[in-house]
Amino acid sequence: MGGIKSFKKEGRGLLLHDNGLSVITSYYNDLLHGHNIFFDNYGLLSAIYNKNKIVEAAYRTEGFLIFLNYTQDKELDGTIKLLNFITKSVTYALFKKGSMIDKI
Repeated sequence: MGGIKSFKKEGRGLLLHDNGLSVITSYYNDLLHGHNIFFDNYGLLSAIYNKNKIVEAAYRTEGFLIFLNYTQDKELDGTIKLLNFITKSVTYALFKKGSMIDKI
């Protein structure tokens, strides 16, 4: 997995799961912290964590790419961008504390 400090996960590591999921991890004091990348045969998730709480993420799957921002309460916040490679379009949505306010 990576480093261990005082019986807690610490630092960078690799996880290889039986179901095909692979993860490049970054831990601080047994919590996901920093840049973590999750990938399998169908998609890729690049996520920034702050003490086990997701702050921002980019998810890529066949034909789509989405950029997400989160509050400390794990709610969507700010401008969310969805790129559709099939129709060659971009959709924007404005979120405030988990609720969609506007879609462009």
